[in-house]
Amino acid sequence: MFASRIEAGYLLAPKIFSEIKAGILLAILRGGVVVAKGVRKKLDWPLSLVFVKKLSAPQNEELAIGAVGEDSGSAFLNEELIYQLGINNDYLNQEIKFRIAQIRSQRKKFLTQSAPSFRGEKIVIIDDGAATGATIIAAARQVRKGSPDEVIVAVPVISPQALLEIKKEVDRVIYLESPKLFFSVGQFYQHFDQVSDEEVKRILKGQE
Repeated sequence: MFASRIEAGYLLAPKIFSEIKAGILLAILRGGVVVAKGVRKKLDWPLSLVFVKKLSAPQNEELAIGAVGEDSGSAFLNEELIYQLGINNDYLNQEIKFRIAQIRSQRKKFLTQSAPSFRGEKIVIIDDGAATGATIIAAARQVRKGSPDEVIVAVPVISPQALLEIKKEVDRVIYLESPKLFFSVGQFYQHFDQVSDEEVKRILKGQE
């Protein structure tokens, strides 16, 4: 159990540094940004964002059937769930286009300057946890397009199933805990408050 996302970042930082000595931190909105803040306070590496959106099932915004980054080539789909729900390709294509449009809007809101180049760099994708792994996998697929030297995922807590799936997509997975009983990321934090747009902007500017 972590007291907060920032504490989790502090604890994660030395684990990251034990494996790589320099890299670029890419945080997933929004909780991942606060964890990355804790990591950056210890390592002082460049911090930017990687944009990902969950794909929702028809008439059920909360049920994720996958995730997508800034283009359709990054999409990760839960094929088994999509089959069970009888979701057709027309719906999937529309949902992917809708989420990519949302991501473009987010990018304009949060990044006032271009993201750092990934080419030849060790890129560390940070989130506050991974339950299914869908958003992290979509993020990793997006980052791969920038030709980094390595794509590394670093999270405080990860489910065993997500760990298996994410390992197929990235070069390394760095984590602190992988408990068998895993219902949601929030269960592993004493304080798991919503993160505002303003807080994200302050962290990116180094004001927090």
